[in-house]
Amino acid sequence: MSYTKDEVIAKIIAVLKNCDGKRNPSVIMQKLNWNKDTISEICALFNVGKFSEILSQIPQIKMEKTEHGTTYVQLVPDTEHTQLNAKQEESQMAETTKHHDRIATLKNALGEGLYEKDEALRLALLAAIAGESIFFLGAPGCAKSMLARRIAKAFKADGDGSLQYFETLLNQFSTPEDVFGNISLKALNGEGESGKEEYRRLTENMLPEADIAFLDEIWKASPAILNTLLTIINERKFHNGSKVQDVPLKALLAASNELPAKNRGLDALYDRFIIRLPIGFIQNEDSFFDMVEGSSSEFELSDEIKKLQISNAELEDWKTQIDAVQLSEEAREVISAIRKELTPQNEPAQNEPAQNKPAQNKPLSEEEKAAESIKLFLRKNPKVWNAWFLLGWALRRMGRWEDARSSFLKTFELLENSEISDKEPLCNVYNELAICLMELKLFGEAEKYLINALSLDSENIKIISNLGTLALKQGKQEEAEAFFRTVLEINPDDKIALSVLGK
Repeated sequence: MSYTKDEVIAKIIAVLKNCDGKRNPSVIMQKLNWNKDTISEICALFNVGKFSEILSQIPQIKMEKTEHGTTYVQLVPDTEHTQLNAKQEESQMAETTKHHDRIATLKNALGEGLYEKDEALRLALLAAIAGESIFFLGAPGCAKSMLARRIAKAFKADGDGSLQYFETLLNQFSTPEDVFGNISLKALNGEGESGKEEYRRLTENMLPEADIAFLDEIWKASPAILNTLLTIINERKFHNGSKVQDVPLKALLAASNELPAKNRGLDALYDRFIIRLPIGFIQNEDSFFDMVEGSSSEFELSDEIKKLQISNAELEDWKTQIDAVQLSEEAREVISAIRKELTPQNEPAQNEPAQNKPAQNKPLSEEEKAAESIKLFLRKNPKVWNAWFLLGWALRRMGRWEDARSSFLKTFELLENSEISDKEPLCNVYNELAICLMELKLFGEAEKYLINALSLDSENIKIISNLGTLALKQGKQEEAEAFFRTVLEINPDDKIALSVLGK
């Protein structure tokens, strides 16, 4: 029979209340009438080896040893117990306040010059302390890499060494060598430590030896990289030839301007990112000009703030304390409410055939989930242009062309009013609008937006390629080929252009 810690403590106290005076722990154990298996189970619950050690963990119980070494236990008098509890609560509160103030001060220091990213910084720091991974969804230029570098500065290495930080921008041509290290030629030739010919990577300064890692545009990486990455996140292990290498990774931060594509087997890896956060550009004009006028020198923590950095030893100690945390009834109720909200609505009732469930209760895709989250955000923040852009992007991925078009038009409207100097966001909106219009067979409007986009960025391969695709849809073969030849002049390896031109 399974018990919670609270249930065990309540039963022990109930037995002691029915006892007069002091009692030996073995007597208490007999009166509880638990068998050996139950005792073993309860000792494991309290992470101790003996029943008497459980008694020593209960504040309401006082333990005494006689001069002959015999141990006796009894209940602490109510007044003494109240005082004891008060002192314990005061001590715990002081310790909690100390940690809270320290982390808050550290977070504020890390956020210096990082505008409108407080939530992202706070959640990223939480993920790192908890040893979990976080994913940022947002367009280029949203300070995602800066966030990762700041998080790395929250920690310090053991001894005199320096914290290992790894960062890379992934693309379709990235190889495992770019992330996990080059192949050791010496090991291949049998000149390594083992003296045998073996396949090994040189992992120094690469992800397998990193404390904090940031992978930008993660979903563009090859399956070889992503599959290895999954093992590292799950097990904190890297299989390097015949050896299994421990990975000191505290946290993995990843980013992309898109969600993982369907049918690529990325669901398992995406699921490991416990926190997934949309992140956008600066919206407040004052914040923007503060950034422009701020210092351009490299960010460094002061000596005083460095004293607040978190060590490996502290992290290990915190993990032990976290394991001992028990949820209050209020916390349980909140978590239950959240779980009910998140539970997929497609699960059929018991004994009810699944085919009888209404069609609207089918599971939401990742794009649908993202769209719903963004809609909730927009209800409170209707003037955040990049949220409208992300909503349009998610709707386009779902094939909801008209809805996506409306979102992109709203993005365009807000961008015009914001008077931002960066042309890239506007260029991206033009392009996305054109894609929707092409699917709606509004070719004239699509061409107008693509030409507007091209006027902002004359060598944007994506836009030129879409102009070629538009020409093909209209049966203008020669015009299409001219666009794709232009693409190859900029990038001779462009696969779409090569395919269209038969090269």
